[in-house]
Amino acid sequence: MLKDEHDMDNVTLNNDDHLGDGLLPESYLSNDKDETSLRDEQRNRPPDQWRPLTAEEIERLIQNSNHCDTWDKIRVSNTFDPDLIRNSEFIGTVRIGRLSRSFLVHGDIQMPVGITHSRIRACDIGDDAAIHHVHYLAHILVGDRCLLMNIGEMLTTDRAKFGTGVITDGESEDDRLWMDLVNESGSRRVLPFDTMIAADAALWMRYRDDGVLMNKLVELTQSGSDGCRSYYSAIGDQSVIKHCGSVKDVKIGSHAYLHGVERLENITIHSSQTTSTEIGEGVILTHGIVGQGCLVVSASQAEHGRAGKADVV
Repeated sequence: MLKDEHDMDNVTLNNDDHLGDGLLPESYLSNDKDETSLRDEQRNRPPDQWRPLTAEEIERLIQNSNHCDTWDKIRVSNTFDPDLIRNSEFIGTVRIGRLSRSFLVHGDIQMPVGITHSRIRACDIGDDAAIHHVHYLAHILVGDRCLLMNIGEMLTTDRAKFGTGVITDGESEDDRLWMDLVNESGSRRVLPFDTMIAADAALWMRYRDDGVLMNKLVELTQSGSDGCRSYYSAIGDQSVIKHCGSVKDVKIGSHAYLHGVERLENITIHSSQTTSTEIGEGVILTHGIVGQGCLVVSASQAEHGRAGKADVV
């Protein structure tokens, strides 16, 4: 028996009403929260820092070959120069921080502050960010002075857990993402959590016969989440991401450097000004936590804790 024609579709067709913020149905949000309020909680910044565009600014944006489904949803800071945004498309609620006529310098690269040749859906953009040739940027909180260039897709899905083993609203225990360690048979699997270190994983693997301890570890992992499914991916201040393929459901600390990455999915990358993390060419990482100060290069692969080419330092 042949399936219905539309049951075989890989790409569905929605009308314009489905555009906009729309990370999740409203049924997953509590009465006092929506996606915008959760953005404010994540960024820890006052919402009154944003203002609507003026009629003159909208006119300048249109003259610069920009498009938006509705300009009423665009919010900007008081220091805003519409001439620094060109040939780009905006969908949903996009909030843009300070834009000044200056350059971001990283190594030998100098890129102007602003947004060009990019498609942005429901994002917050930090102060003096440079976003150039990002084909699809959706549901991301971009920090201050971040440099994003030549990226295929960078987005958050409604399944985002950012590498942790928690379950969120509407999910069951079967939806937990485990990491298979040591013998990779699953008998010593662990649930990753945001602050996990090697000693935590060793404790979890060593005492498998202690059922009470194992249950307590699962509870402790779950306690790190409020179960909400509407949190956005985030990029920390002064991080550089260039020439990357696909980046989904990833939280990135400040001062991180990602270049030539093939695929990142469901990952937390810890990084800071004093101990930055670098992920390089051809790397594929899915479902896990990258520790602060790590160097992951040369087409290394790790999925669910399973390592591929051993060039992870």
